[in-house]
Amino acid sequence: MKWFGALSSILVCLVLQAGPRSQSFIERLSNSDYTQSVDFILDNEAQLEELIAMELERSSSDSLLSELNFLCSEVSNISPEAQKILGEAILFHSLRLRDTVNIMEASSNIAGALMNEGNYEEALTYFYRRLEYEQNSQNEIDGIIFNSIGNTYYMMNDHQNSVEYLKKYLELGIARNDSATICRAYLNISNPYYDKGEFDSSMYYLQKSLQIATSIGDFIIQSYALGNLASMYLEMGDYQTTLNYQLRGLAIEEGFNDKIAMSDSHTVLAGCYASLGDAEKAEFHLQQALKLASGLSAKTKLMAIYSEGATVYEKLQDYQKAYRMSLQHHTLYDSLLRGERTRQIADMREKYETAQKEKEITSLEEGRRIADLELEQERNQNLMLIGASILLVIILILVSVFFLQVRKQKREVESRNAIISEINQDLEKSRNELIISNQTKDKFFALVAHDLRGPVTSLQGMGQMLDYYTKKGDSDRLFMLTSQLDQATSSVSHLLDNLLKWALTQTQGLSFQPERFQLNALINDTVQVFDQAVRAKEVVIELIMEQEVKVRADYNMMSTVFRNLLSNAIKFSPLKKKVTVMVAMQAGLATISVSDQGEGIPQSVIDQITSDGLVSSSAGTLGEKGTGLGLSLCKQFMDLHDQRLVIANTGHGTIITFYISVA
Repeated sequence: MKWFGALSSILVCLVLQAGPRSQSFIERLSNSDYTQSVDFILDNEAQLEELIAMELERSSSDSLLSELNFLCSEVSNISPEAQKILGEAILFHSLRLRDTVNIMEASSNIAGALMNEGNYEEALTYFYRRLEYEQNSQNEIDGIIFNSIGNTYYMMNDHQNSVEYLKKYLELGIARNDSATICRAYLNISNPYYDKGEFDSSMYYLQKSLQIATSIGDFIIQSYALGNLASMYLEMGDYQTTLNYQLRGLAIEEGFNDKIAMSDSHTVLAGCYASLGDAEKAEFHLQQALKLASGLSAKTKLMAIYSEGATVYEKLQDYQKAYRMSLQHHTLYDSLLRGERTRQIADMREKYETAQKEKEITSLEEGRRIADLELEQERNQNLMLIGASILLVIILILVSVFFLQVRKQKREVESRNAIISEINQDLEKSRNELIISNQTKDKFFALVAHDLRGPVTSLQGMGQMLDYYTKKGDSDRLFMLTSQLDQATSSVSHLLDNLLKWALTQTQGLSFQPERFQLNALINDTVQVFDQAVRAKEVVIELIMEQEVKVRADYNMMSTVFRNLLSNAIKFSPLKKKVTVMVAMQAGLATISVSDQGEGIPQSVIDQITSDGLVSSSAGTLGEKGTGLGLSLCKQFMDLHDQRLVIANTGHGTIITFYISVA
């Protein structure tokens, strides 16, 4: 039967994990992966008290110890050993600080860990310590301690004391009109009656518990009550009712991942299906129970499952597996409860077998002394042959050991050499990457200094000319300067946008956020942005788009890619030439190509771009400036989309093609 102890309520706690040295101890409790918490506790057992002491010097002791107690109860389902280690560290500091509340909580946590390890008598001492502190405090006694003590007596098969303390727990719940306490008490009182075979009394308390838990929505108590009812009906031979109750309970337990309760449920289901003759389902649930209990290191739970497993396989008439389960049960039982007695029996058996062998040897020696003397010479020869054989075997063993030792040393030397070689390769790789990084940084700073200087100087000069022509009242010159100023600011804006986005890609500061959007709208909006540049160079932009195309990509990145490609095509187009933008569909991809009628891009520059290198900027046909980052930025954005950027010279210009997934 399942029992609902003081530490079985679900607590949302922080998790202990190793973090940067600048973080405080409690700040490392930052996620819900309790396996990392357990590993940290076990790995730092010797330093745990010191770590807590350091944190207590700079934070609130009440808050820290309370959070650690919450964590301690939460890791119980993963590692009772970790729960006990952390609980003892908390108890040490709570006693030192005379923190009564956390002394009681730590005592309960340590007792819970000891319960899971099967050490019920020692667990009882910690529960009584908590009860003593509660009785000596000015506050009202928390009835949960009666529940914990009653459950401990139940696990020790002391049903009289178990019922006594559990009924004290029930009386407190009734006095406080606390439905949660009442239904938990009914559930636990049913267990001793069940073990004594008083099914009517046990079923009465279980039904009361299930009724109240259902009315208040306490799914944890519902799962335990359903599981206990299932166990009872299994004992009574009503298998369909057993399945009905137990499957309902298991579904609830899986919802809040109560692994201890789930292992009990799978054990009951295994026994039920075995009784129904369904071997496949019986073995499935048995293996699930063993897997869960093994993961929790709950030896007493594992021992009970082995015992039930032997019964299951016996019902299925698989006596070999039944024997193995029984053997594992007895082995674990002996290791927990009968280790010393087992050793005594083994010593007695060994002495008995030695005495028997000595009698047999004496009898054989007497027979040999009485044997025919004519066989003595042959026997001596055989002894000499055996001695020689043994000597030869010893020599062979020594030679083999020496050879194996030499080979082992050789392998160790080779392994160390391989490790050193690998370290050297890693160092050389890091050195090369650092050199390349520094070169890229230097080139980037040179590009920024060179390409920002021209536009900014132009803006400064235009400001002086605007002031001059304003004073003269020359409106024609002012109009021309206004147009030039707009073009210069657009150039600087485009330049800074490329610099910012390139810097973000180098520092992984630009997030990739794909979405669905109309490609045609993006292209039309971008073309309108360059309307003034197109009119200034009298360039014709030809759009070839057969249909509306909807794509899935990062809108801002694709806008930047197309804007850079169109800007370059206009920049390097001679006056009165044509720039062609074509959109086509190809194997589930939208193919976008931008072509111009300029001089083309040198192959060395194309190679630098495709290898993620920086290139020097080139002036346009009218002296337009750039950073040299545009095509490199486009290449990196397409890499983030796992798509290609293809650059080619046509002999009478450049065509650049990129691909986007169709939505």
